[in-house]
Amino acid sequence: MVPSTEQLRHSASERRRSLSGSLSHSLHHFYLGVIESIQRLPWFTQVGYVDDQLFTRYDSNLRRDQPQVSWMENAENAWFWEWETHYAQRAERFFRQALMTLQSHYNQNEVPGWL
Repeated sequence: MVPSTEQLRHSASERRRSLSGSLSHSLHHFYLGVIESIQRLPWFTQVGYVDDQLFTRYDSNLRRDQPQVSWMENAENAWFWEWETHYAQRAERFFRQALMTLQSHYNQNEVPGWL
């Protein structure tokens, strides 16, 4: 079964209410996989946002999840980034398999070198 766009877009919303009743924070992760890569651009990318601010990024070229804001660089210890990288690599494998399934489903015989 081919996953829907909604399933591929993992949107883990974590919201807490303060004493005043207002929302304080949100967390979202977005995933993008493409079949035809363009020169050196990655075929797979994952980004994380807190309150609409990019804070983490992983791509298939670097193969490491990396902080994108200074407050995250020192906020977490090494195991956090190892875990985030592991999780992103699992998502990358899922996307690779999903793209291969789509290609076979639509009789696309040419498999890109990165698959």
